[in-house]
Amino acid sequence: MAESYWSDEDTRICDAAIASGKAISVATGKPMTFKELQALHDEYGSVKGSVDPTSFIKERVRTEPFDDRPS
Repeated sequence: MAESYWSDEDTRICDAAIASGKAISVATGKPMTFKELQALHDEYGSVKGSVDPTSFIKERVRTEPFDDRPS
């Protein structure tokens, strides 16, 4: 099993996701769990370099604002 490393790009993606709201699965329409997001990270790791990262994410995840954000 290949070892995964957390990169600056991973941090940037997570910071942007937290700022933008909940991660919603395109397939189910439901909020994604950490386990599901980790699986997505692992899936991307296997195709990294051969797939556009923005397209990869947009096909699987959308975001929506947190319901309890302060106005």
